[in-house]
Amino acid sequence: MRDGLEAVATPRITVIAVVAMGVASLVAMFIGWAGFQLWIPNVITFSNLQAVSTNPTVEQAVYIFLSAGPLMAGAGLAMGWIAFLIFRSPGAGWRLTLFLPLIWAVSILAYLALVSTVCDGRFACGL
Repeated sequence: MRDGLEAVATPRITVIAVVAMGVASLVAMFIGWAGFQLWIPNVITFSNLQAVSTNPTVEQAVYIFLSAGPLMAGAGLAMGWIAFLIFRSPGAGWRLTLFLPLIWAVSILAYLALVSTVCDGRFACGL
């Protein structure tokens, strides 16, 4: 019998785990790149909206929400690789890498669908 730290087995990182982490990283980078493509249209759209809006704080919040894609992708990549390499948890690594960027992308698509159908294209309808 082993005592102490020798008894704890560190999980092995397999080739499949490395491939899964690579694919998750590529997906996260693509979402971050797609989110970066929204920055200039957001600046053009929301600079005019904030100037004429009765509630510019809401417009600023929507602008920050729509522009947060690259930050979410970067945070997901950092957390995923830390879990993968430092904590030696391959499953948690690729899940963390995908979690933040995918949640942001799905919420953006849902918000844009809501704005285009219910709000007639107004970004802060009802506020």
